[in-house]
Order: sequence, then C-alpha cells, then structure tokens
Amino acid sequence: MSESQREILERLAASQTAAYREVQRARVLLLAADGVANAQIATETGVTPVTVRAWRKRFAEQGLTKFGKVVPGRGRPPEIPQDKIEESAGGPDPQLQAEG
Repeated sequence: MSESQREILERLAASQTAAYREVQRARVLLLAADGVANAQIATETGVTPVTVRAWRKRFAEQGLTKFGKVVPGRGRPPEIPQDKIEESAGGPDPQLQAEG
C-alpha cells in the first residue's frame, strides 16, 4: 500500500458522510496493511473472514481504482425492469448506453 493510498483510506475510515460499506472496507484494508490477521480484522470490523480475504484480494489486484464499486453480479437485483425505468424517464439513460 502506497503512502497516498493509506492517506485516502485513513480519511475515508474517519468519514462521517461516506457510505458505511466504504468506511468499513477502508478500515479492513488499513488493518490488513498493518499486518493484522484476517480473523481479527473480521472480528473488529463486523464482517466475515471471507469478506476480508475478498476485499484484500480485490485491493491487491485493482488498488483504489474501483473502490466502492459493486462487482457485477453482486448486490440486490433491481425490482423495476430497466425498460420501465426508461419509459417513465422519457428514454434510455445515455450514461448506461455508453457503459453497455
């Protein structure tokens, strides 16, 4: 972990306005960088050891480039179909079309 990454994670871990999951992930990564064992990190942060390993692996592979982004296939599926959203909004979202 670079010094600049640590600074970003420390600010995020202390944030009162950031999303809870991002604060939690920042705390996990900081503890990992300090050499704390996965099981201990899990206990201190309230996540499972499997989650700690997944977040550490993702950080090792991607750094902070996609920090806070939900991996495709994860998270709650939308309850309203995309076509209904587009219909009520007056057409497709140009940002989603650019990503797709």
